[in-house]
Amino acid sequence: DTQVIYEKYLEDLTKKREQYLKQWQTTESRLADVKKILRTPIALRTVGSVQLADYHRQVEDLEKEACRWKELWNQSNQYSDYANSVIHALEVRYNKIINERIRL
Repeated sequence: DTQVIYEKYLEDLTKKREQYLKQWQTTESRLADVKKILRTPIALRTVGSVQLADYHRQVEDLEKEACRWKELWNQSNQYSDYANSVIHALEVRYNKIINERIRL
């Protein structure tokens, strides 16, 4: 049954959406931690230029990673919306068929 397939797909997609959101939030948190270090004057005076450059690279990498997780999350939301609309259309169609059979 097509509806069962879409419902299973939607269930799996919901798990992935939650995973993407969690990864995105975790990455944003790590990014905030690194940025906090870069905003701390005493930390900037105590780290060497190599470590400072490493922190800046981490910021760039984490920003890219956060963007990737956000894009995956947004994309999964679109797929979820589509799956929900298909399920709804199937339910409407099924109900229409049932109602026609009841009339006969």
